[in-house]
Amino acid sequence: MGTLHSMTGFASGSRAIGGYLVSIQMKAVNNRYLDIFLKFPAASVELEQAVRDTVKAALQRGRVDVWVELQPAAGGAPPLNTDLVRQFHAQLAPLADELKLTLQMRDLLTLPGVLKASAESATADAAFQAGLLELLREVLAAFAAMRAREGANLREVMAGILDAVTVRIEAIAAHQETVRQHCLARWQKRLGELLTGAGEPDPARLLQEAAYQAERADIAEELDRFRSHLQQFRDVLAAGGPAGKKLDFILQELNREANTILSKTDLIEISRLGIDLKADIEKLREQIQNIE
Repeated sequence: MGTLHSMTGFASGSRAIGGYLVSIQMKAVNNRYLDIFLKFPAASVELEQAVRDTVKAALQRGRVDVWVELQPAAGGAPPLNTDLVRQFHAQLAPLADELKLTLQMRDLLTLPGVLKASAESATADAAFQAGLLELLREVLAAFAAMRAREGANLREVMAGILDAVTVRIEAIAAHQETVRQHCLARWQKRLGELLTGAGEPDPARLLQEAAYQAERADIAEELDRFRSHLQQFRDVLAAGGPAGKKLDFILQELNREANTILSKTDLIEISRLGIDLKADIEKLREQIQNIE
């Protein structure tokens, strides 16, 4: 049985990366499409796009909020821009020799940009980006696990509803002969009205009325289609994966067949069963709104 994912979930994680404590939180709710909302004030354009692409590759549907926060690590030294140190040294060392001055490391550390004091500078560092994306993948894994647990719960709930739907549709099927007899009695009454009317009965009208009553007397085709759609629903539910849209379409077909069956007969027994059947279909619809 394949894994079924709910669209709702939450996960978080944190670790020290490049002198910062990086925290990531993710929350998702159901949505027709995949919408990603990223709150990462310190991100470079490159890193923000990488975060979006990583989340997009892992999800299919839902509104997903991602929060990324950076705080200087307690007791941690500010990250050093080694490339900039080398550039300053290459420019200043010859000048220091020419002027007979001593150039020391502490002199270079005071120059602008050597110490990456800002989170914006840190997020542009390749090693920092790699560490953050690794943390993001860990959070996504925990996020997927939570959504899978919720998906398993939804599958169990829907399995119970499907069993109830099966019982009701078979109860309706057990009334097929009653439906035929009811329609036959109605046709006999209608035929008597047509034959006792003024003038000769119109043969075309008789045929039209007979065809109408015969069509209303037979619900076997609708029952067969309903059972077929019901089995399709079970199969898709068992297969797992991104099943939400498929299940919604099948549910529309189930509802259509249920409406057709109810429109063909006014038997009180079937009407009562039909009300319960449509209520169960609506319960299924509510559940699949949370399926990816």
